[in-house]
Amino acid sequence: MIVDNVQIRSLTAKSASHSIDSNVVKTILENAEFRWSALTNGIQICNRLPPGRPGLERHVARVLEWVDQPSLAGLKRIELVDQLPSGEMRVSPRYRAQIASGMGLRGWYADPTMTSEPAYIVLYIPHILSALPRWLWWTSAATILIARTLAHEVAHHIVRSSGVKMSSEAEEESAANNYALDMRTRIRRLIKYRLGEWLIREVADDHWLWGLTCWKDGEHERAVRHFLQALRLVPDHQDANHWYWWATHEIEEKKYWTCAI
Repeated sequence: MIVDNVQIRSLTAKSASHSIDSNVVKTILENAEFRWSALTNGIQICNRLPPGRPGLERHVARVLEWVDQPSLAGLKRIELVDQLPSGEMRVSPRYRAQIASGMGLRGWYADPTMTSEPAYIVLYIPHILSALPRWLWWTSAATILIARTLAHEVAHHIVRSSGVKMSSEAEEESAANNYALDMRTRIRRLIKYRLGEWLIREVADDHWLWGLTCWKDGEHERAVRHFLQALRLVPDHQDANHWYWWATHEIEEKKYWTCAI
């Protein structure tokens, strides 16, 4: 069983008011797995990551400050997880397209038509922050990376909750991308976020250079991973993009001829 600090406060209050037996509360807390949760503008931010990765919910709270509050109406919670979705999410066209692209799924929006719950957003942290050194997870660089995905998913919520009809899923994706780009432009007005963008670019360049070194040393699979990490940080990194697709093609071609022989 997983409990967070909000649930603990609720259990403690019920125990104090004798609406629930204190021994029951004690048993629950002794056998439960703790996760941090915060409440921002009525939205619960739930950190479902393994112990040792606290504090990331603060990045989410900072991003939400840049969203018009009426736009968040109806959004119940935002979860930070390290597990990919299961069930109906795995058969959605968007999910399949993201996996096929090689970039992986960074987040998803679940509206009430998909589940029996109120609308919520899930952020898949491994694909959002894994390319960033752990010591930078507490900087504005991490806030920016989370903002890219969260803003995109918030845009899906705005479209779905407003009842606006898009002609296709591609049109909705385009609108979500534009919304995320607009937020990125606005937050870059602050120096700390411009510094975060610079850090992200520097780390992406490092991954690209490491990839080149690995390729020259014959570590082709490792090289591709570095090129992919660079693209996860800077999707429009032209050098990393060129090398990622070229290296992937070369590896697949080599496997084909090896099997043919």
